[in-house]
Amino acid sequence: MVKFTSIFLLLSFSIFGQNPIDNALNYLQQLNTEEIDLENQALVLQSYLDAPLEINNLKRDDITRFPLLNQRHYHTIQKYITTNGDILSKYELMNLYFFNEALVNLISPFIAFFPQKKTSKTKGELIYKSSWLLNQSHGFIRSDSNRFLGGRSQELCRGQIFMKNQHAFFTWEKDKGEPFRQSHLKGGFQCKFNHAINQLNIGAFSIELGEGLIHSNAVFNPKNRSLNHLYKLKKTIKSNASTNESNYERGIAIQTKLHKINSTYFWSRNALHGNSDDSLFYSFKIDGLHRTNTEIEKRNKGMYSLIGTQQAFLCKGIFLQLNSLYYSSKTAFFPEVNYYNINYNHHHLWNNSFAYRYLKENILLKGEIASDQEGNIALSHFFALNLNELNVLIQTRYFNPKYNSFRSNSLSEGSQVQNERGILFATEGRSNKISYYLSADVFSFINPKYQAHLPHFGREYLAMIIKDFTSSSLKLFMNKSIKMENVSNTSFLMNTLSNRNLTKFYLHYKINLTDDIEFQTRLDYIIHSKQENLTSGTSHFIQFCYTKKQARFNGRITYFNTDNWDTRIYNYENDVLYHFTIPAYYDKGIRYFVNYSKKINNHFQLWIKYAKTYFLFKEFIGSGNDRIEGNKKSEFRVLLRVKF
Repeated sequence: MVKFTSIFLLLSFSIFGQNPIDNALNYLQQLNTEEIDLENQALVLQSYLDAPLEINNLKRDDITRFPLLNQRHYHTIQKYITTNGDILSKYELMNLYFFNEALVNLISPFIAFFPQKKTSKTKGELIYKSSWLLNQSHGFIRSDSNRFLGGRSQELCRGQIFMKNQHAFFTWEKDKGEPFRQSHLKGGFQCKFNHAINQLNIGAFSIELGEGLIHSNAVFNPKNRSLNHLYKLKKTIKSNASTNESNYERGIAIQTKLHKINSTYFWSRNALHGNSDDSLFYSFKIDGLHRTNTEIEKRNKGMYSLIGTQQAFLCKGIFLQLNSLYYSSKTAFFPEVNYYNINYNHHHLWNNSFAYRYLKENILLKGEIASDQEGNIALSHFFALNLNELNVLIQTRYFNPKYNSFRSNSLSEGSQVQNERGILFATEGRSNKISYYLSADVFSFINPKYQAHLPHFGREYLAMIIKDFTSSSLKLFMNKSIKMENVSNTSFLMNTLSNRNLTKFYLHYKINLTDDIEFQTRLDYIIHSKQENLTSGTSHFIQFCYTKKQARFNGRITYFNTDNWDTRIYNYENDVLYHFTIPAYYDKGIRYFVNYSKKINNHFQLWIKYAKTYFLFKEFIGSGNDRIEGNKKSEFRVLLRVKF
């Protein structure tokens, strides 16, 4: 039987080198070069370590929640079980269409092959994490009114309880410098039923409608990811127990089913933070930091309400969705007018969309057509084709310059669904032991945007190739973007823009030296050019990971040398559970970290991390309240998890 091998699955780490959640998160974020948040995915994966996904009892709803499988995997499993009976081992699963050895090894810790006896036994966990910045910044030592008002540690406490078809949680977090009274608390409850009401959510939850043209609480853009993500069935409403303080909804949601129509109704009311007076919001604050009197003054300056619905049904093999969302706030958003934000203002928004999805054998068609209350439209359409071990994608998009929405997030070049046209071509596949990914994205901006006062266009190319050996792999990555920006020190009245070229390369090699020891090394090189100014940057790290029985230790040392902030380099770092670190390397220096985790018994597990950065030629690090005197910056973090 022909197997399709996703390029990213060859990159999955040996189970001896990292824990299963680390392996899965590395797979989910392989192509992302900017900071992303994978906390919700980690929470979901942890729940499947405690209660594995039953392959022989797989339901469509399971696929929407489990992040490592998609609709094609679901149909393949159902067809095989209908013909041959239960799947008895992972080796049998490897032979199914759309599965392969790398994928099955990746998901093995989260799945089970024998039906497990249903039980109403309650399970839960409680975690407490504390992080300390060991070097005092100016915000902690200054004595005027702009000082940080809280302590130097970041604290997190999260509790979860899992019952039969029910999930309850709370999350409490205090950031560094925040006083306890300004800490953030959220909680929620989710219950599933087998009646006309399928699901009920109360408290904190996320919403994802269609392809995200009218609303999505998704935390990263799907551009430049494995084409496998296209086949993922999206869950409209799900619990949000992450530490994100702004990008979530708070209210009530109900999902029902009547005949072939699946209906979702939701209401959310949440706080708005930012600069405002009695009648207008000038800017929103979304970083969740409330450390100084000035930052605290921006907290809870207004409220917004969301009322929405989704009607979904299957019609002649095509899955259809009708989405409607109404946003209202007593305080209008009207930023100070600039050349790039003339269409940003809003007060009340009513967005509607039609989304479709058709999957048959090796063809996938999906997309969304959206309109705001003024009739401005946004379009996004996907065509994907699978030819044995080759995947091909074509995506087109058009976002009217005046289209307005609240928390939309879709495949695009810009930061919001507005003022863009584009077409993306991508392909991935495998030949023998070589895997590859290639993409080209061509886009244009109809109106001016930030840092570009004229209409303009851009291009982005990506190429990746992986050679897989018996116990090691070698990966070569290249990303080149060509964009247009304002000419420095030139009046906007001049009809000119300059090209900004950014090219990134890296070479990554990893090998399992023994069953207990894994070694990795990576070399990054980046080139930035604008207005005939050429700058560059490099970084190189080596990393070892040692696992023995119930303990794991890994450490990395990185040398970096970049000309400026434009040539910064991002690298994902292993960390304690539910904490994600992707530091930006800039200037010249050395960074190292060590991680240690220990499973004390069936109820207690401990994680510890220490990291330190040396800047070789700096007298201080950062600016303002975050400024640290000297050239060293170090951090210590500890997390304890209690399972019951």
